[in-house]
Amino acid sequence: MERNILKIDLADDADVSNLSKIKTLLYHHLQHKPSPPLIGKLYLNQGLVYCKIKNYPLAHEAWEKAASYFKDFSDPFNLALTYYYQGLLFSEEEEVVKALEKWNQVLVLLSDDQEEKALLKCQTLYQIGKTLLEIGELERANEYLKKGARIAKQGKYIYEEALITQELARVWVKMGEWNRALQLYYKTIAKWKELKEERRIGMVLDDLGYLYCQLGDVKKAINAFKYSLRIQKKYQDEDLSQTLLQLGRLYLRIDPEKTKYYCQEIIKILLEELGYRFTEAQEKQLAHVFFLMGLYCREKSDRKNMLMFLKQSLSIYKKFHMEAQWYEVYKIYKKYAQSKIEERFNEAKELVNQLVHHEKLRLHKFIG
Repeated sequence: MERNILKIDLADDADVSNLSKIKTLLYHHLQHKPSPPLIGKLYLNQGLVYCKIKNYPLAHEAWEKAASYFKDFSDPFNLALTYYYQGLLFSEEEEVVKALEKWNQVLVLLSDDQEEKALLKCQTLYQIGKTLLEIGELERANEYLKKGARIAKQGKYIYEEALITQELARVWVKMGEWNRALQLYYKTIAKWKELKEERRIGMVLDDLGYLYCQLGDVKKAINAFKYSLRIQKKYQDEDLSQTLLQLGRLYLRIDPEKTKYYCQEIIKILLEELGYRFTEAQEKQLAHVFFLMGLYCREKSDRKNMLMFLKQSLSIYKKFHMEAQWYEVYKIYKKYAQSKIEERFNEAKELVNQLVHHEKLRLHKFIG
């Protein structure tokens, strides 16, 4: 009976009805047949459904209740599983410290080497390593990911091994060990091919494209991004416009018309998906597109449109305090402000003066 209750389908189209079933079952067991293990598991499933429908406060609340029941009933595995999900949700909410705390609690609960706990331990080590990489803790990230890789290999968890191998490659990239990273990316692709995970292959190819750029191999970078683009179009991935942007940058000096084409494709995607209301991430991406179009116009000696696109990019960069990016825009403005060939650009001069002021302030803060 219990096994059937807990195998509730969590498909997207059934979330609301699942929530209703769980609430009914919880009410029944709380009122008539108290069973702490079952109630804990129902709260755990309730949290998962709330998470899927993005009601995060209620997901946290459900998991806190689940954890309380598992503690009282001395069920370390399901308590660890609850902490694992809480860590994932904290990570989604960018609460990195809280996520790491939960995952470290998981490792404490799974400290022995029982085989049935190995997969959850492996997944937890992966999440910790990935998070540490994101916050720049490279040595510690490497340590946790290697531990996870050993468990994945021993348990023949090929999916987890592929995920961990890709993260280890990213660690090596950050450490400047590009050839070692390259080998791990090749290994990751082989594993995703074995699992027939084409979508994942596209993600690795994106990483490979960036790495080839670092290595100065433009041809291989373009091929990797193009292959990734074909896969992303097939699955309508969110990162599609980011790959188009990279191709646009690479083609700028080789074939500027392709840069223009890729920029237009990105704008088309953004407008089709979002209309004229952009999220912060999409708006930032649009700024990169405008900047790239400005560079394209410079290549075509179209100064008027160049300045128009740069100005559009600049307004977004300044809005989100993207200092490194608007510094690049200022540098181009400065060059044209000093030009004697065409009219002097008063606006450009003003922007350069702002840059000097900004740099003085930044330097003052750094020294002081």
